[in-house]
Amino acid sequence: EERRANKVKAQEGDFQQDELNNSSTNGSKGAGWNELILQGMTILEKLVADQQNCSDICSTPGLLPKIMAPLNSETLIQDISINAWADIVNGSFKVLHRLICVPEWTGRWVHSEIASSEHAVSNLEEILDEGNRNVEELQMRAIEILTELALDMQTDLSSKTKEILLKKQLQIFLTDGEPEEHDSKFITERLKVTAGKTLALLAKTATVSALVVREYENIVEVLDAKNKIIYRTIAAEILENLCIHHKMDKEHVKTILLPKV
Repeated sequence: EERRANKVKAQEGDFQQDELNNSSTNGSKGAGWNELILQGMTILEKLVADQQNCSDICSTPGLLPKIMAPLNSETLIQDISINAWADIVNGSFKVLHRLICVPEWTGRWVHSEIASSEHAVSNLEEILDEGNRNVEELQMRAIEILTELALDMQTDLSSKTKEILLKKQLQIFLTDGEPEEHDSKFITERLKVTAGKTLALLAKTATVSALVVREYENIVEVLDAKNKIIYRTIAAEILENLCIHHKMDKEHVKTILLPKV
């Protein structure tokens, strides 16, 4: 196991914390750092496909803090306006999402590390609030990470953060129509599907489903035949989970939901 951990560390590359702190600066030196870190993140993305590698990554001293460095950055929101840095952050988020999905101690430890970091949670919330379509990938990753944290009853994620997440998921999933390309609030199918699927997961939890049920009638409307089948399928899954895990008004189900189904 020690040999595997050393191999992971070697493959990941020895990019240092000061490189992360300075990589968003201008100039050829900053560009070189960005490229080096991006290569490291790309390698890690491939490694985390294997569960044992995930354990090795988390047990390698100092490696997880480096992966989390972009998420913990005090200037993350400003820095992601730089395309190269946004790519690095996206790579970091992909790796972190995979790590928190690993069962047992590995995933639980990463859960705890993210949830206990004020900067990390705040940055994830702020990314959700970004209106620039160029951060769509980051919004998808932020939604996925926050959803995993919200699903973990042992993770001390604040009710405020959960509500911010739910409101954003609902806002994205319930957006009507296909905005024009120049629209700053353009929502692609990929982002909408991510919001809907993660919302369906959260609808399984009793405490969260109580918040989602407020938009019950709007979610039912997504079942309309005019909408894409992928959206209708996700809406049906959300409603199914609400019916299972939340005490629904029988009259509402009879008069509003059943006719659509």
